[in-house]
Amino acid sequence: MLVKTAHSAAAIALALAVLLCGGCTQSKSAVVHEVSGPYLGQDPPGLTPEVFAPDIISTDGDEGCTAFLDNGRVFVFNRSTQDNDDWSFIPIYVMQLGDNGWSAAAPATFQESRDDDNFTAAPDGKSLYFQSHRPSDGSVGPTEHVTIWSVTWDGSGWSEPQVMITLEGESLIGGYPSITSDGTLYIMSSMREGYGKVDIFRSRLIDGRYGPAENLGPRVNSQHIDLDSFVAPDESYLLFCSDRPGGHNAGYDLYVAFRLGDGSWGEAINMGVEINTGLSVTRPSVTPDGRFVFFCKHPEGGDTVHWIDAKIIEQLRAPQSESASEE
Repeated sequence: MLVKTAHSAAAIALALAVLLCGGCTQSKSAVVHEVSGPYLGQDPPGLTPEVFAPDIISTDGDEGCTAFLDNGRVFVFNRSTQDNDDWSFIPIYVMQLGDNGWSAAAPATFQESRDDDNFTAAPDGKSLYFQSHRPSDGSVGPTEHVTIWSVTWDGSGWSEPQVMITLEGESLIGGYPSITSDGTLYIMSSMREGYGKVDIFRSRLIDGRYGPAENLGPRVNSQHIDLDSFVAPDESYLLFCSDRPGGHNAGYDLYVAFRLGDGSWGEAINMGVEINTGLSVTRPSVTPDGRFVFFCKHPEGGDTVHWIDAKIIEQLRAPQSESASEE
């Protein structure tokens, strides 16, 4: 079930107190490769996926989630390397764009638990939403259930993380939170009400509280594993990953589904062989400015971050719109 815990906007005022403590801001002094400009100075991709920031972000380590905040001036990402004692712990790093270029990657000061992971950016580009097993009651963790947290960047540091919603009881897996402009939360979960091993659910924010989880139904969810969902701010489309039959990868393919005129979801569409090559594709997101789709590819030898022009979404929407009009 879902414990109805909403994000308190007033708690963001705690950000000032956080800034007063040692080590709360990210370093702006060290510059990597003299990189400057939007998107770490990278040339924008077209409709063919490209590796993002080779040797800067995409390395011989394992990269994961990505998010741009503060109008593109802050970049947050996962990376796990062979230097880590435990590969199941994936550190979160932050880079800032300053007058002298992009700073060196510094550990995110809000990450206090090995379980803080699977994050996406809010539509306003100011906050991150992430999953964690960290306790929210001051006890010693980790907890058995998953809690969705939010943290806000105020231009120079992070606010105190705040609980959004807790997944308990029947939810064995829960996370990769994504939120719409009106506060509706999308998550993956293994609740019993699912069609497969892991399904995608949403919970609507009503009068400051989150309601029951709603399964998105069989057009999106399958009898297999459906996870890592990212919803458009206006809820017009949903990106997600699935290991259902008919994909191009040995593991997960990236799919898109579109909201129809009656509010229901259309059939899931595979995003094509150019995106879905390798062993798996996971952790999709769209930049807050709506220009680019980011995702993680799992080829032989490690996970790398890729990006592609978000126009690919509209190209895939067109055939479905034509099919619907014919009906």
